[in-house]
Amino acid sequence: MGILRLLSILIILLAADLSAQNFRMENVVINSEILSEDRNINIYFPENYQRNNARYPLVLSFDGGNHEMYLPGVRHFLSRNGMIRDFILVSVHNTDRTRDFTPVPNPARQNSGGGVKFYEFLSEELLPYLKDNFRTIDFTIVLGHSLTGMYSMYLVHNYPEQFQAAVAASPYVQYMDDWLAQNISDTDDQLKEESRTIYFSIGSTETDYFEHLDKLKAIYKNAGEMLTWEFRNFENYNHGKTPLLSYYNGLEFIFREWKIPEKPGDDPVADIVSHYKKLSEKYNSEILPGEADLNILGYGFMRSEEFGKAEAIFKYNTELYSQSANVWDSFGEFYENRGEKEKARENYLMAVKNGKELNDPNLAIYERNLKRVSED
Repeated sequence: MGILRLLSILIILLAADLSAQNFRMENVVINSEILSEDRNINIYFPENYQRNNARYPLVLSFDGGNHEMYLPGVRHFLSRNGMIRDFILVSVHNTDRTRDFTPVPNPARQNSGGGVKFYEFLSEELLPYLKDNFRTIDFTIVLGHSLTGMYSMYLVHNYPEQFQAAVAASPYVQYMDDWLAQNISDTDDQLKEESRTIYFSIGSTETDYFEHLDKLKAIYKNAGEMLTWEFRNFENYNHGKTPLLSYYNGLEFIFREWKIPEKPGDDPVADIVSHYKKLSEKYNSEILPGEADLNILGYGFMRSEEFGKAEAIFKYNTELYSQSANVWDSFGEFYENRGEKEKARENYLMAVKNGKELNDPNLAIYERNLKRVSED
């Protein structure tokens, strides 16, 4: 199946997602002292944000107004199908694109060179606001196209303690005679000291970008294991077409290592804890397995009649996400299927309790389950 056909199907799926889901979005206006202006930010929350105690990574989308039509749908489609970890999407609307996304001034571009000050806005005003007001972890992905794609790569290379990953669609890396490649070369030792993940792309018709991107690829090939990267060239794509497919593929690429190991051993919880401990150490942030991923694994063990493993996984899920209603309901279902009605009832009680507190839309299901095991 060709890329254009795939893209058409994706757009249809995303449109269906957007129409079917009532995405929770908050608009925030930040009065920036650093930039001396108000900045308009739209924040899109995971579907289950109100129904659990999970913390989420952040994804900052530059050129926000250009990509809000489809990015919430991309996120929902990928997370619903277990391809990524769900995240808080932060759409950053532009005021002066040239000023904010150019790290050094270009004499040919009026008002350029404000990229360092924009970084200060991000690190001293926007990120603290998000982390103080919402449940986040210290893992931030930046998305950008063209000039903002170059700037996204700049952030990850120069400030990896705050920006751990980037997706850059058709990044304008030729800015100021390949300034970004030179900047990376000047700080080459840092590539071997801090973990980063970068996905970048180009359309096959953008031939004037090729030699400049080749310089970056040559640097990356010698960067060592602390840099995880992937480059894609989309056949018959021009500059304007690359963002949607780049963001879709790039997010999947970044979150690939966040997945639960496919075949955990005899002690699956120990194996999972070990995997996420290594991942957390790599990015210097506490990264935990996802609630939905653990639930799927638990039911998989039930189907294969590995009941000891299933019980351990469901129990671990209730320990990590104790405020969720669904984890207790699943644990209750496990015990009910095993004929242990009293344990089932105890877990269904917790599901109903949390469901009422969170106004969970599945509360009626939890109540029916509780009633069923309480009738004898």
